[in-house]
Formats: sequence, structure tokens, C-alpha cells
Amino acid sequence: MVIIDYLQLIENPRKGEPRHIEVAGISRTLKQLTMQLNISIIALSQLNKEPEGRTNKKIYLSDTRESEAITQDADYVIFLYRPSIYWDDERDYISLAKNRHGTMIDKIHLNYNQPYNRYEEV
Repeated sequence: MVIIDYLQLIENPRKGEPRHIEVAGISRTLKQLTMQLNISIIALSQLNKEPEGRTNKKIYLSDTRESEAITQDADYVIFLYRPSIYWDDERDYISLAKNRHGTMIDKIHLNYNQPYNRYEEV
């Protein structure tokens, strides 16, 4: 398994193209690499600022920054949703926003363990 912390920091050798096209090329290359080497790749990606402007702070697939190709190429898209930042009475959860091989899972509640900076299953 390979974990990429922040997909948008990968440089594309085809400089000079618009950034969303560069990111799409990187995403496609990673998808091909998973199939050629038969490995899993987890790529963390930044979101755009749209969810901050929404009253419910909900995250959608269209919120991936710089390229919708990221969500098109991915087999799974998982969002970490932290309503506890905005409202004290709500619990953090992850949401399986895309599952190419099964059903969607709206919410899996988590507890944030602040001293260890990690999430734990409820």
C-alpha cells in the first residue's frame, strides 16, 4: 500500500498546462499504477472552500480541489466530516461518498482522541 499525503503537491512533468489538467494526469497515472502493480494507493486531497460557505458545512464530491478527475478515477472517496468544530453537540464521522464496488455509507461515527491526535471507532 502507498499513502500519498496531499495529492496536489505531486509535480507533473508536463508543466505549462492548466493545473486541473496536470492534477487529472497525476490521478490517471496513479490509477494505472494501482492496476499494474496490484497495490492500493490512498491519496489525500485538499477540498475547495465551498463547504465553508454552506450553513450545514456538508462536503460533496464536487468539492475536490483542482480536478474532478480525482473523484472519477477513484474507486472509493471517503470524507472526514467534523461538525464538532462548528457545533459542540454533534459527533465527527466519515462518509463513504463513492464506492465503485458496493453501496454508499452515509455516516460512520468516530470519537476524536485529542491527546493522541487520532480517531477511534465508536
